[in-house]
Amino acid sequence: MEKFFVLDTNVMLHDSKWHLSFEENDIGIPFQCLSELDKFKKGFEIINFNARDAARFLNGLPSEKLFDGGADLGEGLGKIRIILPPPEGQEHEVAAVQTMFPEKSVDNEILQTVFRLMSKIEKEVILVTKDTILSMKAKALKLKVEDYKADAVSNTKILYEKARVLKVDLKIIKSIHSAKKVKFDDWEKEGLYQNESLILNSNDGKKDSALAFFREGQLFLIEKGDFEAFGIMPKNSEQAFLMNALLDESIELVTAIGKAGTGKTIVSLACALKLFKDGGERFDAVYFTRQIVDFGRETGFLPGDQQEKIHPYMQGMYDNLGVIKSINVNNSNIIQAMEREKQLHLEPLSSIRGRSLSKKVFIIDETQNLTPAEVKTIITRAGKGTKVILIGDPYQIDIPYLDERSNGLVYVLSKFKGKRIYANVNLFKGERSPLAELASDLL
Repeated sequence: MEKFFVLDTNVMLHDSKWHLSFEENDIGIPFQCLSELDKFKKGFEIINFNARDAARFLNGLPSEKLFDGGADLGEGLGKIRIILPPPEGQEHEVAAVQTMFPEKSVDNEILQTVFRLMSKIEKEVILVTKDTILSMKAKALKLKVEDYKADAVSNTKILYEKARVLKVDLKIIKSIHSAKKVKFDDWEKEGLYQNESLILNSNDGKKDSALAFFREGQLFLIEKGDFEAFGIMPKNSEQAFLMNALLDESIELVTAIGKAGTGKTIVSLACALKLFKDGGERFDAVYFTRQIVDFGRETGFLPGDQQEKIHPYMQGMYDNLGVIKSINVNNSNIIQAMEREKQLHLEPLSSIRGRSLSKKVFIIDETQNLTPAEVKTIITRAGKGTKVILIGDPYQIDIPYLDERSNGLVYVLSKFKGKRIYANVNLFKGERSPLAELASDLL
């Protein structure tokens, strides 16, 4: 049966390519959504750009078709139309909706639109929304409703996979310890992917083991004692895996995924500083940015220039910089010199769009609070020689319309896994303090 999808405003705000995601099926936009788009059109966040894109796209379609019958979206796609409110006197058509949800709101008007269409068109009418409350209301009315799935990831287990324990012959473990690398012919049989972190154990029951990573048919030894960045050394095997990926200049994109206290931010920052300091002409600056989300009560308008306004939101970065500075005087001098020379930048996320960042170490924190479209915008800003580091905690998603299947962090992992220039490290062991670790597990 042909389908007719009615879209909530949040779908258009979530993905700028929404109109290409429904194949040959028709799309309907409730008239009320235009007013909601208008509310979001001013600003410099991705959501504001998407609102303007959606408005321009709809305005560019022939109006005589858009409001009557539908405008063609192109080959292999259906039609799209704006669904106008009904003429006065036809409120009886949606009496069931008004009885259950009598208050006047855009969400309830969208429900009325879906309810009305079901009796007027010979297609399966489906509401598409990322709003869980609207979805529950629709289900209460026995309307068909779906989440927007175009950029959702089906397998979220990849977010929670620990480093693989690989059973190998004892001679392989001995060879990798002596030669630092060893050819591994069974990599396809074992399903290894590029830059995968591994724990090698002997398959003969002996206690011989090694930390390693796989690349292009070979296993490479990882030794915790080999890594140091501004006095920061790995406290466990997971941090050693992360430092190996961060300090490898051939890996251009790294994701560090873990709960609070696993050390992903301070390790990433220390390694970024080391890459800048030791890289010669390879890198000329370190950039740090994050999605700005208020915790609890909103702070309201803040005085000062851009740096002063974002300072409260970047306090976690300053805390980690303070720890690194406190390790020794030399660290403090180097970081202060970088700040004076504008080689260490703390940027709001909104300032990244439209730029081309070459020869930078670019850290993005709280990536789980970004949409796939936002992450794409960020990564595509990377010019020649830039290394991008995405940090995130899938347990702490603060954006209402994102979840573990649709956030930018899991989207990147699902798309880049196995690529030669990409590495992911999942961190589970907390190192901040016994209290923080216990709270993370229990609360």
